[in-house]
Amino acid sequence: MTASTDNDQKTTAVLPDTPTGPVCPDCGRINDPGRRFCAKCGRQLGQTRQLQTGTAESRADSRRRERADRRAFRDSLPAIYRWRRIGLIPLAVAVLLAGAVTVGADPVGWVKARWYDVKGSVVNVAGVQATALTAGRDAGTPRDAAALVDGTTADWQVRWTGSDPAPQCAGGPTTPTIELTLPQPVRIRAVDVYPGLGPDQPQRPLQFRPRSVGITPIGAGGCQGFRLADSGDRQRLEFDSRQPVSVIRISLNTAYPAAADGQQRLSIREITLLARPR
Repeated sequence: MTASTDNDQKTTAVLPDTPTGPVCPDCGRINDPGRRFCAKCGRQLGQTRQLQTGTAESRADSRRRERADRRAFRDSLPAIYRWRRIGLIPLAVAVLLAGAVTVGADPVGWVKARWYDVKGSVVNVAGVQATALTAGRDAGTPRDAAALVDGTTADWQVRWTGSDPAPQCAGGPTTPTIELTLPQPVRIRAVDVYPGLGPDQPQRPLQFRPRSVGITPIGAGGCQGFRLADSGDRQRLEFDSRQPVSVIRISLNTAYPAAADGQQRLSIREITLLARPR
């Protein structure tokens, strides 16, 4: 009698409850009874895909039915969820307007400028005028300072009297200084310098050659110092004015010594300002 009772208890063990509602024809989800839409994919329940007589359902009809199912699913959601989706629209518009203000009235130009930043592209700034200041103004130079920016690499000379090493950005009443005036404000990204006579000219070691220069963007910060190699080839200085400027001053602060029987002159052949393409 006891054994029979134990067997009956094992046979009548209680099983966990399982959903008994409609099965989604799309994803196979067993939903709770009374549910109108699938809890997993949103498919409208209680309907089956009907086939046209003798032909398969067209893709267009299928897409229309799926769109109708999604609309019905959204309509079944509580109002707070529907209004939250609508509230995202003005937020997206505000973000777009803020982006437009950031890039200004020329979004294409803004994108191009960022691309040039990534590539590091620079071009020569045209229309620059050069004027010799302080010692360069009345030192008996054979050529005007305009020769520094005319693209000919014809040497411009100044009488050199400095002998003691000086800081790269030192400047004073006897420091040869060149002022470069731009036709319009431009953010300068680099400066090319051709120091001393050309490398193929035998007179080069008989003159002083620029060793350090200071570059000052007028109205945009202090001087930035650069050291030059004792080479007559073009040397690119990674100078950045950080904002558009109209005037750049370059001081020739120290020089490589000339030969004992050389001249008290310092030469520089060309200076080129570079900026991002427009």
